Amino acid sequence: MSKNTYLKNLNQQELRILMEIQEHPLATYDELAQISKFPKTQVYRLVKKLEDPSLKPPYFKIVTVPDLQNLGLNHLEVLVETETIYQLDKCKLLCEEHPYIWYYSKCFGKINGMYVQFRIPLGKNDKINELFNLMKARGWIKNFELIHFHTESILTKPEVKNWNFDTLSWNFNWKDWLKLAVPQKMYPKTLKKHTFEDIRKWLQRRDIAILAELLRNVRRKNNTMIQFLKVRGFDLTPQIFSRRLKNIRKYLVKDYRTEIHSETFDLLFSILIFGYGDKFKLEEIRNRIISNPIPYYSTVKIDDYKIFWYLHISLVNLSDLLEYFQPLLHNLQFYYIDSPKSKTFLPDYTTFNEEKKEWVQNDEFLIQDVLKKLES
Repeated sequence: MSKNTYLKNLNQQELRILMEIQEHPLATYDELAQISKFPKTQVYRLVKKLEDPSLKPPYFKIVTVPDLQNLGLNHLEVLVETETIYQLDKCKLLCEEHPYIWYYSKCFGKINGMYVQFRIPLGKNDKINELFNLMKARGWIKNFELIHFHTESILTKPEVKNWNFDTLSWNFNWKDWLKLAVPQKMYPKTLKKHTFEDIRKWLQRRDIAILAELLRNVRRKNNTMIQFLKVRGFDLTPQIFSRRLKNIRKYLVKDYRTEIHSETFDLLFSILIFGYGDKFKLEEIRNRIISNPIPYYSTVKIDDYKIFWYLHISLVNLSDLLEYFQPLLHNLQFYYIDSPKSKTFLPDYTTFNEEKKEWVQNDEFLIQDVLKKLES
């Protein structure tokens, strides 16, 4: 089915429900019926069509955003430079073997290699730095750069209401957006003091396994998730599962988001902009994004003189954005991220030590065991 046919197959009722699901990711059929004023039976039929996996792809999926601070984990990104297929394969093998890997994709730009994301125990950035230094010393990679920020990420997302179904494009222009007035003072949110010390008292491996199931697909029924957990060695009654799930939703989940399919809605082109600039100019960019979010998936991080912006966007008018950044940033780095061939990982419950009530974080686990697997 072509993209045009795929999109034009959406009638007004289906489009309305898709919009409501974006606004209310966890809404029940009853709630969607009340909001949309459609009969519940009609809502059920519409949702089932929109999320039907046989469509290849479904029109949407619900994504769980974990609360890393409460989990005692830290988000760390690494840009890895490789010169040969051998080095690229070594880096890919590292990503497949590391216990705290979250995401990896090939990248092309100022350097060619891999863009890697980790979720590692707080305070262990130096261990990842040591790991990549050892990789470099052995000739397995050419170079690398760790990217870490102390302020909270700003997330933006596309809204179906901004999609033009006549032109099959987004109603957005970078030049117009860059001219919008912005508030003078909007203070960045620093990463909160984590509450892992309290959470670790009750956290168990089965909770991490349940969280992984929520990350896999939050809209599944409890009984379905219980069956998946049983295969993984966790035999939970519905009552125990519900009690654990309540705490997980309260303390370990930060948000839920409705993601519309990127290729269908012309959001498949993924880029990364990274560089350094004037503190006040970057503050203006941050304030503009907060007050006037762009209609694309993006993650923005700004710390004083440093900016990191990862976007899934349409190519239309992209040159306007790059033209704006070129004089603004020094050491401007621009990358194409090969997201269609990327890989995302779920949290591994075996990385949590139940006896010590902490994530496994010794050198052997974080570094040496991984290197041994790469040597074999």
